[in-house]
Amino acid sequence: MRRAIPFLVVAATFSVGSVAVGHNTFFLPGDAFFFARIDTKTAKKLLDVESPTFSYGSPGNGGLGCGFIGYHKLQIKSMPLATRKALLDACKLFAKRAAKNPNNLDGKISFFIYSRDYDWKKHGLALQFNEKWADESVAFGVPRDYVLLGSFVGRPDLIIQNWRDSSVIAPLGAKCPVLPNGHKQAWVKSPVEIESKKCRILVIPDRKFGGYHQSSESGIELIEITDGKLSRYIREKSNWILKQ
Repeated sequence: MRRAIPFLVVAATFSVGSVAVGHNTFFLPGDAFFFARIDTKTAKKLLDVESPTFSYGSPGNGGLGCGFIGYHKLQIKSMPLATRKALLDACKLFAKRAAKNPNNLDGKISFFIYSRDYDWKKHGLALQFNEKWADESVAFGVPRDYVLLGSFVGRPDLIIQNWRDSSVIAPLGAKCPVLPNGHKQAWVKSPVEIESKKCRILVIPDRKFGGYHQSSESGIELIEITDGKLSRYIREKSNWILKQ
């Protein structure tokens, strides 16, 4: 459970610096998802890219000004054209809502890359379910005393759920580059990789993650993309209804 902000462009594959108190964290190997942000213009360009690479997105408009750790990019290998078109269609469906949101400063929509087996209707969105998050943060050079536990959501019940179910929810299962020995606090530029057939994409118009868990809030929408098929859902009280 962590928080991240957009990356800083550097030339090196590994950005190395002195250890600071606190950090922003991108993807860790034990996370259940990879989070990204995209707009329609970028989604159109993906139509010409068979194995597109995505950058880790920020769950908010700000973050901690003390460095980054984790894997910053993910590449989906052999992503079917139908799936790339579906992602573009999702951007178009949510574009106006994203642009009108005063708290959405970059005008982009959000999407999560999960394993195909992840049950989002049961477990919701934006919980990493990573029982090894502390050890994996230390592996990037953060002293254990300074490891920061952030969160995409602030609700106490969801933070508890993130802890409670971390041993029963499988990680995304992406292939991660090997970390070099002896490095300090760092984020990794080389992408992690996952085969398109092993994952699904969940798209939402904003960064209000709490409503995608068990609640009575109606009107929330989500788009699921699996094997090139786009399915649009809307919450009606406690149920997710497939829109025709």
